[in-house]
Amino acid sequence: MEGYLVSSGGFNFRLTILPLKELHLHEETIPELVEKLSMEIEEAQVLRNPIIVDDRHKVVLDGTHRVEALERIGCTYIAACILDYFDPRVLVRRWFRVFQFAGFEEVARRTLRHLGYDSTIVSIGGLLGELDLGGAAFWLLSKGKGLKVSCDEDCSLADKLNRVKMIERELRSLGCTVGYEIEGEALDKLSKGLVDGVLTLPPIEKRDVIEYALKGYRFPMKTTRHVVPARPWNVNTPLNLLRWEGRTLQEADKLFQSLLKERQVRIIPPGSILDGRKYEEEVYEFI
Repeated sequence: MEGYLVSSGGFNFRLTILPLKELHLHEETIPELVEKLSMEIEEAQVLRNPIIVDDRHKVVLDGTHRVEALERIGCTYIAACILDYFDPRVLVRRWFRVFQFAGFEEVARRTLRHLGYDSTIVSIGGLLGELDLGGAAFWLLSKGKGLKVSCDEDCSLADKLNRVKMIERELRSLGCTVGYEIEGEALDKLSKGLVDGVLTLPPIEKRDVIEYALKGYRFPMKTTRHVVPARPWNVNTPLNLLRWEGRTLQEADKLFQSLLKERQVRIIPPGSILDGRKYEEEVYEFI
């Protein structure tokens, strides 16, 4: 495979140019965010960071909004970080929904009744580490208690995620403030009383991401959070390189590689905060 190779502790990824039309998306987007991002990219005339893509199937693991933003402004290509998705060091985490609302426990029960979803009240105690066990589709948690939302045996992952989407929408309509946190951080905030409730997501495997994306089904926005051992940052690919302008894919990629070779790379350790976001992985900044 062609591309600019980066190796981090034995984990390799490549930076290359891909046609937008070959990509498979696995999550929905927020139209307002796509519009805002497309205007920012158009104004800057660069795509700051490459999207992250599975090397075997061209499924976009991170950067769905960037894909749609570039399509919106008439681009043909996109800068991508291609990696082996099935490397065990690549992790799939989930965004749990966190809520602020006085009396969350009661409004959660009312929401499930209104939507017709069966649930069981459980004293969660020390069971936070076992939330994916016991056949529950997912949980609605408040301090010390949980509503275990059941699902039929033939209930698919798509069905479960659609229920999550409906519950989130209903709770938002009732005045709950909604945020998103990775599993452990969401549960930690609940235990400390920093949030009033948590809506978990069902377990999601890598094969689920690939299978549904190739079928054309997209998970609700903010479903997965992929953690990779290392990622590029601040690549700043010129927008005119990503537009057609008579260039073949090979010509666009050759120009991209020559631009990368002119840059220096600074390695930023895991746990660093860049532009307000904490990166658990090693970051390769192009300067």
